[in-house]
Amino acid sequence: MKQKLVKTAIAFFGIMITFTVLSRVAYNISTPKVILGKAENMEMGPNIIGNGVVEAQEFVPVAVEGQKTIQKISVLEGQKVKAGDVLYELDLKKLEKEIEEKKKELKGLELQIESAKSAQMVAEQAKALTKSQAVADYERAVQMADQEIATAETVWREAQEEYRQFQGNPSLYPDKTEQECLQKIEETRKAYEFAVSAKDENLYQAQKAIDLADVPEAKDTSVEQAELTKASVEKQLSALKELQSAEGKVVSPMDGVVSAVNIQVGGMTSGSGTADILIADTSAEMMLKVQFSEENKEHVIVGANVKLISDVLMETEKNAVGKLKITAIQQNTETGAGVEASIRIPPNTLPIGTSVGVQIETSKKMYSGCIPLEALHQEEGNQYYVYTTDEKKTILGTEVIARRVDVTVEYKGDRYAAVKGLSVDQNIILSSSKQISDGGRIKPQKQ
Repeated sequence: MKQKLVKTAIAFFGIMITFTVLSRVAYNISTPKVILGKAENMEMGPNIIGNGVVEAQEFVPVAVEGQKTIQKISVLEGQKVKAGDVLYELDLKKLEKEIEEKKKELKGLELQIESAKSAQMVAEQAKALTKSQAVADYERAVQMADQEIATAETVWREAQEEYRQFQGNPSLYPDKTEQECLQKIEETRKAYEFAVSAKDENLYQAQKAIDLADVPEAKDTSVEQAELTKASVEKQLSALKELQSAEGKVVSPMDGVVSAVNIQVGGMTSGSGTADILIADTSAEMMLKVQFSEENKEHVIVGANVKLISDVLMETEKNAVGKLKITAIQQNTETGAGVEASIRIPPNTLPIGTSVGVQIETSKKMYSGCIPLEALHQEEGNQYYVYTTDEKKTILGTEVIARRVDVTVEYKGDRYAAVKGLSVDQNIILSSSKQISDGGRIKPQKQ
């Protein structure tokens, strides 16, 4: 019997030990494991970063006059070119045909100009002859009118003299009466007055002919127009011959980057003032267009100093760019949110199309109580808090628990926040394997 009780007691204590071990295992498994840390002194300030691409500001269009057939294109968009590099080639056979057509056109214009000049000369001679005839007719009219007036005046004077003789001795004119003599005087007087009046009318008509001959005719500009057309055709022909001499090859006039290719093989050149190929001038000042988020736009101001951030660029390249400033700001037209800042880049420093990060230089301040953002929590009403550690005595011994501490955020950056409300020596829970609560058990781990 005694031996049986001993066995029962051993079994009971064995079971108790087993449950105690299992309880401890369950406790360890259910208790959140946490990483602890402490608030630090840290210099903090806004970290305003945007991304942008280097763009050219000056472009040189490359084109040929008129529409020409493209035989070959030697460049692609974004390709670097040097002055004299072949951009594209024209169809030589069609170029030669166009030259022959221009020569014929030029010959036709020369004949047209010669004909127009001849017609102008004939017209000028005819006008001069007309005026000469009008002047001669006027002089002849004056002469004839004066002769007729003189004759009429003589006849009138003779009639008057005859009447005086008749009055002195009527017997000298037995066949006439006094009435007839007076009638003759009246008729000859009227004839004289008619001759004077006719002279005025005839001279008026003759003068009209002279005046009409003097009226300037509308200027004939056919010769000038034809000569302008001829000059244009000669210029076109000269350009065609230059292309022919260059074997139809169109070259870059400068060092730069191909910004746009607006032609295709087998197609035609624009011939309408549009560039066949657009070359970005790398020797001119460039522009870095940088996008910043809406929340950071208050820090994006004209004149702000900026620095480049890039893992691709070497320090020598960054140094070559030098100090940079924001020169202009506008609303982001692509997304409608945030702003776009323009930053001038010195020529021959960064390649066109380079994508880089840009950081605005802002003032920073030394803060105490800086903690990682992971350790900062927020509840409704914008109340911030952190979890620290505390101890609690239990029947199983002293346990480590989490304790909530409300804090005030002084500054919040990308990775850290500066807070008030913590003591220097307080342990802060940086992270936890499980969700924790105020007063809940925790198990600190080595960091």
